[in-house]
Amino acid sequence: MEFKHTKAPWIVTGYLGEHDESGAVIQSEQKHICTTKGGLRANSTPEEWAEYHANAKLIAAAPEMIEMLQHV
Repeated sequence: MEFKHTKAPWIVTGYLGEHDESGAVIQSEQKHICTTKGGLRANSTPEEWAEYHANAKLIAAAPEMIEMLQHV
């Protein structure tokens, strides 16, 4: 099966906004892939912040995960 997604690497290039309007920016070398929406609050715990950043990295890892799964 061939996937027609933007080729890797995708990287988290930064974060926009504050708290409920925050968003992680994911880009490839050529273009913007996505910006996530919300998820953090002013009173978010360190664990919630860590999870939010880990989720952004998981999205950015999608092309590599698809590549590996094709060989399983």
